[in-house]
Amino acid sequence: MAQRTGHTVMYTPPHHSNLQPIETVWANVKGYVGRRYVKGKTTFKDVLTRLESAFLSLTSSSIYDCIRKANNELFKLHEYIRSQDALDDSLTVADEDESEVSFSGSSDN
Repeated sequence: MAQRTGHTVMYTPPHHSNLQPIETVWANVKGYVGRRYVKGKTTFKDVLTRLESAFLSLTSSSIYDCIRKANNELFKLHEYIRSQDALDDSLTVADEDESEVSFSGSSDN
């Protein structure tokens, strides 16, 4: 459905909720509600009221901050992956060089 309307569907790796801005928004909302919970005194109606209040108190700025935070995490992950790829490439070249020396050394005997 998204692709039919011109959107690109992108997926994030499993177990990386820090790459999902909605997860940070939800954590903030849960924190707001949870800090006001009093064991034995808070009713379901209280939780519902506080939940609605938490969502209504979200500002575009706070949501943008969650998006920015996720983007920063994505860039850090991207840099990490690039550094690991570069390390793998350098190890592969070193392995190839070593095998050429071993091969040429064994053929001289």
